[in-house]
Amino acid sequence: MVELTRRDGLPGPGDLVLAAGVGVTGLPVVRYLAGTGATVVVSSNRPAPAELTRIPGDVTFAGDLTTPPAGTDLVITSAGIPPTNPLLAAALSAGIEVIGEVELAWRLDLAGGAPRAWLVVTGTNGKTTTTGMLESILRAAGRNVTASGNIGWPVLEAVPAVKTRLASSALSCASVPCTEISPVPEPATAAPPAPVMAMVPPVPETLSASCPG
Repeated sequence: MVELTRRDGLPGPGDLVLAAGVGVTGLPVVRYLAGTGATVVVSSNRPAPAELTRIPGDVTFAGDLTTPPAGTDLVITSAGIPPTNPLLAAALSAGIEVIGEVELAWRLDLAGGAPRAWLVVTGTNGKTTTTGMLESILRAAGRNVTASGNIGWPVLEAVPAVKTRLASSALSCASVPCTEISPVPEPATAAPPAPVMAMVPPVPETLSASCPG
């Protein structure tokens, strides 16, 4: 198993990290990685967005890769990329850890020494409504809370920016497997104390690979 230089599961200087995807959650991942001093290689089946060129640091856009670059220490994937994707499958076969943006945010929260309580909502129908309801209830009760994930803002941006006691997140079904797609150092494994599974009707075949069970 390839290991990072830091023991808390977070990348840092000297690490080569592959970021798969540069969409809504992908760009915050690249910004965070570049800020740690890690070498960042970005893979996407779409053209590089203009914003990518404005991120300071050692960032390289490599196009649509099917195998990770030699020396890759960690792969961080966007939620929309299924675990069966050739790039992710190749990384796992090479013993490279593959995680998602949510797992990265979870580790960052733990590393801060005073982790927030997370309320995580997933499923195929009702995530946004349920998360919005939870946020409203908690705010009415005087709790400090923010909604992130599929609504609000990316979890990775919410964790360091908002000093809240509670983080309420709506996660797509496709993002869930990437929290534990390969073994991670304990205790840095996304295991929220209050998970919620919204209504799950029959899953379309296009999602079945990324939403097992």
